[in-house]
Amino acid sequence: MNVLNKVKQILQGWWYRWFPNPEIEKIAAERMRICANCPFIDFTGKHCAVPKTEPCCSDCGCSLAAATRSPEYSCPKNKW
Repeated sequence: MNVLNKVKQILQGWWYRWFPNPEIEKIAAERMRICANCPFIDFTGKHCAVPKTEPCCSDCGCSLAAATRSPEYSCPKNKW
């Protein structure tokens, strides 16, 4: 994935975090249920690409608050 596309997708996720959409929130909740059981979830923020955005994915570093809300973003481990 091209870095600019990834940034665009994560920014889209932050948009939906700040301006909630009921359908996106349903998708995000289901994705977070999957992430909660994943060995790559980082609750401490040690592997977050942006500090203080935990929980994040220790594989890609993306904040799950944004990644799970981006319709175009997909899990780097193909879990969703």
